[in-house]
Amino acid sequence: MMTLSYRPVARPTPTSPVLSKAQMAVVGLRRGTSLLLGGPRSGKTTAAIEAAIWELDHSDRPVLFITGSRRERFRIRAAIAGRAPLAKLNVTTFYSLALGIGQHGAEPMPTLLSAARQDSHIRQILAGQPETAWPPEFAIVRTAAIFADDLREAVVACQRAGLSPAAVEEQGIRQGRAELVSLARFYQEYLDIIALAQVVDYPELLLLACRQLADAATRQLVRPPGSLLIVDSFEDVDDLQGQVLDGLVDGLSPTIVTWDPDRGIDSFRGAALRSQATLVERWVERDGLAIT
Repeated sequence: MMTLSYRPVARPTPTSPVLSKAQMAVVGLRRGTSLLLGGPRSGKTTAAIEAAIWELDHSDRPVLFITGSRRERFRIRAAIAGRAPLAKLNVTTFYSLALGIGQHGAEPMPTLLSAARQDSHIRQILAGQPETAWPPEFAIVRTAAIFADDLREAVVACQRAGLSPAAVEEQGIRQGRAELVSLARFYQEYLDIIALAQVVDYPELLLLACRQLADAATRQLVRPPGSLLIVDSFEDVDDLQGQVLDGLVDGLSPTIVTWDPDRGIDSFRGAALRSQATLVERWVERDGLAIT
């Protein structure tokens, strides 16, 4: 009979990367907002991770690290694990953060609208509209599944841009575009239905978080004064996410933002370069933003 023996193998100890002078400028940041500019693989996220590790090692204050996707969330947390205590670390996405804010806020937390229910509502609205609800050239495509998908994307884009149905309708009338007027009326009916169902979709969840962050007590629960906030991949931040972020940046507590403005031009998920630049300008005027 063969006997197998096992010998535990120690995992390699994570080592600290060598940082440039520019990267080191954000490590140990004590107050104010610092913007790390750079292209892909320039070391922006690496510097942000090192800043988080330094803070966790040298302070008992929590660190809030916001990133754009769950994949990046796990990667960043794994990069910090083994090099710093994780009890005070919160690596999250904007939507997960908004859910957490909703649990702290004074407003009752509504049910989050699932993608399947959202599709169902959109198709029900389309099925109940008269043929005259859309311009004649849309008659062929109105019943196609791809049209419902396009409408969902259009509504989400309006929400992310902070456009109300009235604003969309006004643009349609001013530009002589009947399809925008039709979209505005569809958009209003969509908002009415989800309000009656007492549910929120993802953009509405972010708007709810913005309202709740206006309350100082809620804001301090989410981000205690003096704690480090890190926002990675600012180029992917859209208008609504930017509003949430602006509610967390106070100009006194340390904040690190990594940004590749060139990639923002070809951004996805509705990210708006002009909105990002507006936020940066505000932080420069209000906080004396440091740009690295």
